[in-house]
This record gives sequence, C-alpha cells and structure tokens, in this order.
Amino acid sequence: MKQCYISASDGVYTFNLCEDGTLAFFDRLALDRPMYTAYDAGRLFVLLRAPDETGHSAIVPYFCDPLGLPVDPTPSASTGGLVGCHLSVLDNVVYAANYSSGSITRMPLDGGEPVLITHEGHGIRPDRQEMPHTHFIAPMPGGSCLAVCDLGLDQVFVYDRALHPVSRVKFPDGCGPRHLCYSADGRYAYCANELSSTVSVLSCDGEAGTFAHLCHISTRASDHRDTENYPAAIRCDGTYVYVSNRGDDDVAVFRCEAGGAALSRIANLPTGGAWTRDIWVEGDLLICTNERADSVTVLRMTEDRTSAKRIQEIKDIPAPIAALVV
Repeated sequence: MKQCYISASDGVYTFNLCEDGTLAFFDRLALDRPMYTAYDAGRLFVLLRAPDETGHSAIVPYFCDPLGLPVDPTPSASTGGLVGCHLSVLDNVVYAANYSSGSITRMPLDGGEPVLITHEGHGIRPDRQEMPHTHFIAPMPGGSCLAVCDLGLDQVFVYDRALHPVSRVKFPDGCGPRHLCYSADGRYAYCANELSSTVSVLSCDGEAGTFAHLCHISTRASDHRDTENYPAAIRCDGTYVYVSNRGDDDVAVFRCEAGGAALSRIANLPTGGAWTRDIWVEGDLLICTNERADSVTVLRMTEDRTSAKRIQEIKDIPAPIAALVV
C-alpha cells in the first residue's frame, strides 16, 4: 500500500492510499511548519522552516518503518538560509532552496562540507522581485546537473552536482519562475510562473545542462483573468501537465503536443478548496492541498482529463502546503 505524506503547519500527516482512491489517516508527526518533503532510499527528508533560534531552515531525515511511518530521525542539517521551501536528494546529497535568502545549499549526508550559493540582483517587480528568491532545486534529466528556479530574477539557473555554475536561461520580465517538471523523454521542461499565471515550455539538454525558452501559455480560464492568482505546483505524467492555481482554486490541465514541444490547455478543474498550493498526480487521482481552507481534496479525473469528480475532502488539516506519495 502506498503512503501519502501531507506537510501542514503542525506536522507531517501520513495517510494510506486506499484502493478506492481515498486517503485513510494513519498518523501525524508533530513538527513546526514543515515546508516540503522528499523520499529517497527508505528515508523521508523533511524541510523545516525555522526549527531553532537562528531562524534558518533545516533538513531532518527520518527512516520509514515497514508501515511507512517516519521514525528515528537523524541529526538535522541547517540549510544556511531563511524560509527553505524546496529540496531534493541525489546520491546521498541533499539540495535545498532558501526563498527569503535567495540561496541554494548542498548538504552531503556522509559528513562532507556543505556548500552555500547566494544569488544577486533583482527583477522588475519591487513587491515580489526586490531580491533573488530561489524556489526550486532538483536534478535535470540524466542527473548530472541541477536546475534552480529563481522567482526574483526571472531566471532558471543550472549547476553541476558540486554547485558550480553551468548555464542560465532568462524568462520574460515579471514571470516569476517557480517550479519545473519534464516531458517523458526529458527533451522538454515546463515551468510554472507564479507572477504571470503562465507555463513556459523550454527545450532541455540534461547532459549539457542547458535550457532554451520556447513559449508560454496561460494557466487561467477566461472567466478568472481579472482576479488575483498565483500558480504554484506543476506535475507531468507524460501525457498531461497539471498546474495548481492559487486564487482561481483550480488545476489547469495541459495536453502535451508536438512530442512535448508545445502545450494546449484543455481544462481547469476546480479543487473544492481555497489557495490550492500543491498537487500530486497518482494515475487518475489528483490530490490537492488547500492552504487557506485547511483541507485536502482528492479528485478523480476522467480518462481525457477534461473533468473531475471530488471523491474526498479531509478537513481540519492546518495550512497544508505539500503532498508526496511513495
């Protein structure tokens, strides 16, 4: 049976993913403001926003027991920055992005020295781009390089595994690139742009560590264009790309066209919650964390992904912001 981990303001909730697509509560690991989780080699890595007096974020690895419960935490490691918001694990090394410091960090789990890189500059929006705001760090296809989205600089940076710079790609001013996902063959990347309510399509060479911006497309339904909206999570299952819209409170669904080089928006699926921050796609299921509704909703999508039915609403989960199924 698969487990679903939900990060909320009071801890990490463990649910069993049942055969009928619903989530059955199993346990809660009490923690203060976990921001994101990643799973690797039987361990759940939890990113905590500010666990001590330094104000810096920290990573805590937990072993998972046979039932999927996180147990036996190992010593935490500071990210060296403020408001850590994303992490990934690659070959026993943890990488994290610190939003409010505009930095990224490399933390070897074998006792090696950590590396901290801080971006410089600003974008065109003084309210959101007054400085760098790194929001995502994860391996590119092939695993030799890592991509970093900087919302404040309208750029995606590429680093090697040691965090030496490789390349960067500039987005249109004011886009605010937030999170990336990839086509099934790894030749294209899709980026959710928080400040422009768009998805960018990029060509991608994971081995060379390069991107090229091709085009972008709106995440919004036409009847929502005059209201506040900030896209957040982006996922791809090979055929479709899904983006959560905070404000419109729906999930934009795009079909991959031209071998992945283009996207066409085919639906905006209401989540039944408020400020839908993260989503997880599991087959025809769409798990949505609704930060301002204190709820998680589960949708079952039709085969063509043009509509969905809400099959479950889990209430009283304070400010859920991240979902992970393993």
